[in-house]
Order: sequence, then structure tokens, then C-alpha cells
Amino acid sequence: MAPYRMSAAELEKLKEQLEELLEK
Repeated sequence: MAPYRMSAAELEKLKEQLEELLEK
């Protein structure tokens, strides 16, 4: 798997989605 950079904004968005899934 090739390494790639993610912007802080994208990481924050992913984290939000993950937390939402865990809450349900």
C-alpha cells in the first residue's frame, strides 16, 4: 500500500464520521 498524505481537515472529517458510527 503506497503511503499518501492527508490534510488535517480530511482527518478531522474522517474522525467525525468514525465517532458517529461508534455512537450508533
